[in-house]
Amino acid sequence: MYPLGFTAAQRFDYEQTLRSSHQAEVDVDVLDLDGHVLSSVSANVLDGQVLGDRHGFGQPNGPQRRLTLSLLDPSFDLKFDTPSLRNGSLYYDRLVRVHYNVRVPALGEWVSCPVFTGAPWKLQRAEAEVYIEADDASVLGMGEIWTPLHIKKGTPKVAAAKTILGHAGFTRFRFPDRRAKLAHSISIGRRGHAWAQASRLLASMDLQLYVDGRGVPTARHLPEHALWTFNPGQNGEIVDAVNRSSDRNDFYNVVTVIGRKPHGAKKRVSYTAYPKRSHPDSPWSLVRDNGEDPYFKELVVRNDHYRTNAECERVARRKLAEVIRTKEELTASILPWPHLEQGDMATFRTLAGGVVTDRVDTFTLPLAAGQSQPMTIGWFDRPAVHRRVRR
Repeated sequence: MYPLGFTAAQRFDYEQTLRSSHQAEVDVDVLDLDGHVLSSVSANVLDGQVLGDRHGFGQPNGPQRRLTLSLLDPSFDLKFDTPSLRNGSLYYDRLVRVHYNVRVPALGEWVSCPVFTGAPWKLQRAEAEVYIEADDASVLGMGEIWTPLHIKKGTPKVAAAKTILGHAGFTRFRFPDRRAKLAHSISIGRRGHAWAQASRLLASMDLQLYVDGRGVPTARHLPEHALWTFNPGQNGEIVDAVNRSSDRNDFYNVVTVIGRKPHGAKKRVSYTAYPKRSHPDSPWSLVRDNGEDPYFKELVVRNDHYRTNAECERVARRKLAEVIRTKEELTASILPWPHLEQGDMATFRTLAGGVVTDRVDTFTLPLAAGQSQPMTIGWFDRPAVHRRVRR
């Protein structure tokens, strides 16, 4: 959940407004790379949406938010491109920022929630109409570092991650305080990527790294408890039936996590997590009638920042809980909930009385001008995972 700086009472008033008919507006600004506003194009917006995907749209360490936007720009006021057909159309030193604003009568003011800040990578122009696609600001850290970087052993890991991302130009962070320190020095060559290196380092503390709606790198433990309950029917937030589809892509029933090799040791620290034999997707439950061997599908995670078997065990347990599933994807349309972030936990109720509490993996927030459209969210349901694991 994006922190809007509310007290509990103010947050209640804000969310009660979202659950009923209300005024909403979208602000869109074009920025330079230092965050200075070059132009405001809010009045030019025809249509658009912000998409979230905590799995990086299928790219390892990829961006987790994406923007599509259609604008009317007959006078080239956008400052994204030039009138000339020969001078090159897209300026790469631009950012686009979007705020979703809601009028909250109980607070007597408009509440502005940043939902996207990032870099455009595609622009199409047909005379006055412009179509833009952009990825969140994490892509600014995905280029080569070029100037080698060395961080000493004993540096706090959070400080090291900030140093790495600072090398890519980031200056603001939403990071928790952690005592964990580097067990060995880090050297990053010129072709290393800051975002991937920082993500890998923070993952060793079981922290999710992403960019929030302001474009600020954020690290957190994934929430384990539901932040909201969404209900169907009259006065409910769910405005359409919950849809379900299933597949077995990316299915695993064993997870092995491999860390560093301690000084003087012969082997790397590691841990392999298995589900209980009675689990419906365990290797032993998937033995075919004409065979005797269990069906193992292993996911291997390697990260030199894991220093102990206990760290590897913690990550292996969590990863197993995520991947041992039949990928039952559920989607629902709810009233726009702009402060929701990918990875938040929520509870969903159906008209038939069913209840699902799970992590929001994807969302689509509409930005259509002058219209109120529902927000689509998606998550993965899965069979219960037995927490007991064996090495």
